[in-house]
Amino acid sequence: MRQNRALRGGSSGPGEISADPDYFVPLHVSHLEEWCPEMVPYLGLPPGWRVLLAPGHEDVWYDESLLEPDPGL
Repeated sequence: MRQNRALRGGSSGPGEISADPDYFVPLHVSHLEEWCPEMVPYLGLPPGWRVLLAPGHEDVWYDESLLEPDPGL
């Protein structure tokens, strides 16, 4: 999981995505309960599922394209 710096007091405001390569912070699952406890219930979803959580918004959907091999690798 990658944590958006804006959610943790970064420089970009809500809805703004920065081109800075350090905009997203790698986050080990062992720190998830501290950084983003609302995501913990979704950890059991099988591969191919996406989750988008925002204040007042929850969206969970299946995206088959996540299971396709990346031709660039």
